[in-house]
Amino acid sequence: MKTISFALLLFLIGFAICVSPAALLAQEGQNVHFVGSPVVQSADQHSATIVWNTNAPSSSRVMYGTNTNNLNQLAEAPYGGTKHEVKINNLQPGTTYYFQAESNEADSCGVRSFSTPAVGQPAGRADLCR
Repeated sequence: MKTISFALLLFLIGFAICVSPAALLAQEGQNVHFVGSPVVQSADQHSATIVWNTNAPSSSRVMYGTNTNNLNQLAEAPYGGTKHEVKINNLQPGTTYYFQAESNEADSCGVRSFSTPAVGQPAGRADLCR
């Protein structure tokens, strides 16, 4: 009886190990698209948080920079989920930044922008997105 129970346990562990990667690949292979547009949730003099939703679990990447034609910096969050939140750090006060959010192969609806408040100005909210 112990031999059968042990064999069944090994089978179930092996099955779980084999099935989990397949399930992950199926999710990654889904046609991901944005549900709504990315929004600047908050911004202060040195950081901003960009949030968005997708129809399927996917990656969270934000390409950004100070030139709309040169988004040469990257901020990321851990993979997974349909609710995405990426914090961009080390920003300069009183500066306009341009960004585009990405989830897997899907891009957001173009390049958007926000401005960090100048020194002495209050932090901003979601209406900063242009």
